[in-house]
Amino acid sequence: MSGTPQTLHGTLVDVTGNGVLLRGPSGSGKSSIALGLIDHASNTAAPVFLVSDDRVVLKRRDDVIVGRAPDAIKGLLEIRGIGIVRMPTLEESTLHLIVDLVAENELQRYPDPEADRALIHGVAIPRVCCAARNPDAGGIIRAVLRFPRERTE
Repeated sequence: MSGTPQTLHGTLVDVTGNGVLLRGPSGSGKSSIALGLIDHASNTAAPVFLVSDDRVVLKRRDDVIVGRAPDAIKGLLEIRGIGIVRMPTLEESTLHLIVDLVAENELQRYPDPEADRALIHGVAIPRVCCAARNPDAGGIIRAVLRFPRERTE
């Protein structure tokens, strides 16, 4: 990898080869969404794997951003009310989507097209917002990956 790694608060899952970075404050549902995506995939042929929970190390490699878990937390997922569980993980995943978990009242029905990308290490990554603790978040993420939004520039 090239460049200096950046560690940030978030959860990274690999959804059928697409790295999805969940960002949001503590308690916003990042780990629960990851668990829901993984659980849903166990009933389908579309694999979903945890890459990292709570903290993610991101680094630019050529023109993509690759994420991995810090060694100290590799393979661990916190389930609120249960505790820390060990689960299978991927070593790394290329970032394809950022999902920012926000308060319901901050969610825009039709978001500003200028906000549909986030820059990480100079690479523009598609970005969407989802209401924190939304029980439909997994379905929304799967839909965004399957049916990308039209850019209206």
